[in-house]
Amino acid sequence: MAVLKTYARVYVDDLDAALPVLSSLVGEGPRWRESFAGLELAGLGGLLLIAGDGEALAPFRSTHATAVVDDLDAARRILEAHGAELLEEPFDAPNGRGFTARQPGGAIVEYVEWRQALREKVFGAEAPAGTIKEVYGRLYVDDLDTALPVLAALAGREAELRFDYLDLELAEVGGFLAVAGTPAALAPFRATHATAIVTDLAKVLAVVAESGGEVLDGPNEVPTGRNLTVRHGGGAIIEYVEFRE
Repeated sequence: MAVLKTYARVYVDDLDAALPVLSSLVGEGPRWRESFAGLELAGLGGLLLIAGDGEALAPFRSTHATAVVDDLDAARRILEAHGAELLEEPFDAPNGRGFTARQPGGAIVEYVEWRQALREKVFGAEAPAGTIKEVYGRLYVDDLDTALPVLAALAGREAELRFDYLDLELAEVGGFLAVAGTPAALAPFRATHATAIVTDLAKVLAVVAESGGEVLDGPNEVPTGRNLTVRHGGGAIIEYVEFRE
């Protein structure tokens, strides 16, 4: 079993309003777009944009991220062996089959096995050459040491980056950024959908200024470099990080 791709889920109220600025930062438009369960969805780089009104989005907002796997049944066995709880039985969607699981530590992740045609469409194209180099789906958990083993088992590797910031513990593994802390410590950060690693924070600021986005925090010095958090048109809230050399 392999995790082929991870998406940070970005909940927005208007997909057409959200796409232009994010497409300019990613360096290309969405590679797929579909409607499902009263929602509009688009896969853009490492971002999964999910648009709908408040009522349509409400059942999905607690899900932190989406992982595309090559074998859904094998992913289920790994998750259940580590004590994860399936929140629903496997479903059929336009892109393939999937389910959502609550994992040890509190992370809620959707796992999807794509249909072959979509796999070929997404993975057969060249990587975009935009300002965004990589995107992490943010998993908000109550205990990092409890959350990491199942993520490591799915990714086939241990966390490559782990650090403390403010009253939080963070670790990157398998395309996810696990963020752990008490409810009070996590509260100011839960609205942020994703973390994007960028080549140049100044370019992000220029795009934000041009598009009418709002800088919510930063730029700041953080353990990994410099960051800022932005609210874009359509409602996407994303942290951008420029790593230190």
